[in-house]
Amino acid sequence: MSGSYVPGAEELPTLVLKCVQGSHPFRERTIVVHEVIKVGRSVARAKPSDTNAIFDCKVLSRSHALLWYKNGHFWLRDTNSSNGTFVNNTRVVKKVLDGQADREIFSGDIIRFGVDVVEHDTTHGCIIAKVSLFHPNGVEAKYKHTGISNGMPGLETFHSEQLFRLAHFVSEALLREQILEGKLESMNRLLQETREVSEAGWQAMLNEERLLQKLDLYESQLSILKQDLPQDSLQSHLYQALEEKMNLEKASEIMLARVLNEKTNALSKATNLECCLTDSERECARLRQDCETTQASYQTLMHDYDAKVFELRQLEAQLQEVQIEKENLETVLRELTEETEMLRQKVRPYFDTEVNGLNNGPAENPEHLGDKLGAAEQLEVSLSQRADQMREQVALAELNELDRFCELQEFLTSSDANLEQVLDSTSDGISIHLTDSLQQFHQSMQLIKLLQDELSMLSQLKTTIFRELKTSSSDPSNHVPNAVTDEDAVTYPNQSDEVSMFFNEDSAESGGHGDVGLTHSNETRPEESKLEEVEADSPVSQPTIAQCAPPDSAMVAPILVEAGIQSVNSEQDVLKLHHAAKADLLLSVREECDTLRQRIAHIEADVVTSREDHQRLVAEARRTRSEADELRRERDALNEQLSLFAIIPIMVVLCALTVHIFSKFAR
Repeated sequence: MSGSYVPGAEELPTLVLKCVQGSHPFRERTIVVHEVIKVGRSVARAKPSDTNAIFDCKVLSRSHALLWYKNGHFWLRDTNSSNGTFVNNTRVVKKVLDGQADREIFSGDIIRFGVDVVEHDTTHGCIIAKVSLFHPNGVEAKYKHTGISNGMPGLETFHSEQLFRLAHFVSEALLREQILEGKLESMNRLLQETREVSEAGWQAMLNEERLLQKLDLYESQLSILKQDLPQDSLQSHLYQALEEKMNLEKASEIMLARVLNEKTNALSKATNLECCLTDSERECARLRQDCETTQASYQTLMHDYDAKVFELRQLEAQLQEVQIEKENLETVLRELTEETEMLRQKVRPYFDTEVNGLNNGPAENPEHLGDKLGAAEQLEVSLSQRADQMREQVALAELNELDRFCELQEFLTSSDANLEQVLDSTSDGISIHLTDSLQQFHQSMQLIKLLQDELSMLSQLKTTIFRELKTSSSDPSNHVPNAVTDEDAVTYPNQSDEVSMFFNEDSAESGGHGDVGLTHSNETRPEESKLEEVEADSPVSQPTIAQCAPPDSAMVAPILVEAGIQSVNSEQDVLKLHHAAKADLLLSVREECDTLRQRIAHIEADVVTSREDHQRLVAEARRTRSEADELRRERDALNEQLSLFAIIPIMVVLCALTVHIFSKFAR
């Protein structure tokens, strides 16, 4: 927030007041603070100028405030003004101690002298100015961040002033933005008006060119007409040439306008492309910045990774050192064990000898023997405690392994039970579904058998009727009722033989359902006997065959027979439709059977998978059992080693006592 610096005033402090938004208008003031500056209202003896702080404003008092410079600081005092003085929207108040209202000001502060006053529907504005302060050396007097300002607690003042400055800066930015938007709108308006004017001028120029061309044409035609040419053909050629010229000029004008439009479009496209290029460059810059940030983060991650790898290597080296130390300790322990064993073997003969002659020698001091026995007992107790700890650890490990084994057994048992339940449920569902399918299959077979019986009966009835018609038309007197000729023995093909063959194939595939198959030859004779009964009881054959009727009744009989044949044909068509429906039903049943077979195959595959899982779990259980056995064996071996290590120190102590006793005896 630097103000304008005054040249030539390097040796004196300078104050610059700038008008801000919402203030009573005034020109920028540049004041050299060589003495106390009075801020007040314009009167007869004090007129406003660019070098003082007198303003032509009604809301100010005559002596409103004072400004001065002292000890490197700029100060402001309110001289009991009626409307007050405000710095960064905070009123300058009097101090409690000295009764004066002094306030230190800094460059960039917003000072408001007075408040807005409304009088008779007229608002009188106050003076709002932004100050720029310069020390005598030309350095700007900016705000220093301190906790206490002007002897007053400055935390709340600091926050409120900062908020006020921020609000002021935001308002100024909004004002500048509004001004820029207004300028942009005016520029756009001017540009649009310029375009319209240029278009209008261009159109006027084109219209003028057209008018001039037409005028030239008319003048040339007029000059030609004034001439008294003897030949009319010459005039016609001239007219034609002038018309061609005019057409060419019109075409050239159209082409020129088209070229201009294309040029305008190209310019607009170029402008759009430039805007797009600018946006792309901005986007590229942003992406480049993001890439740099990403690379920096990647480098940080790489450094962290290298540090972690280095730390891991150090830990591995430490682990190797610990392992080497462990191996060395094991080697030392092994050597000590071997030395102990060798010492025990060496001391064993002396021990036996001394024990045999112990009762004959002099007795050792009982206090020394008590101390040695106490040390031996303590060593034995510590060894027994260590042995107990080792046994407890081994027992705890064994219990953990047994718990794992029990959990695995429970899991295997539950998996077996679940597998059996799944198998039972799937097998029950499959058996129920197969039973329903077989029942539907048997029902459809029975229906087809009934349809076949009806078709065969109708076909034989039709044959019998035709035969009766032939006999009645040839020799009505020789007819005998219910006579059976050789043609009765002829069997007509059944119309559902293909269906019966299809079901025979299905019954052969099913194996256990062979009693469902149908044959036509086994049913022919009963159907013929039924047809004979029908013929004997038929009312159609009685008046034409059983009775010797006159010729009129013989002529009526064929008509009735033909009507019966038509009814039989219609019934046969209906039966054919039923037969087709039944065939579709059978096809759907077979498709459902195929679906069931596929489901059974999937279930069998699931069963195989479950069995494999079961076998795998059993193998894991066996492996766990073997591991438990190995752990038990290791526990027994550890117990043996512990018992051995518990015996060895006792033997060593006894050997030491024996050696000591032997040395006493030797003395």
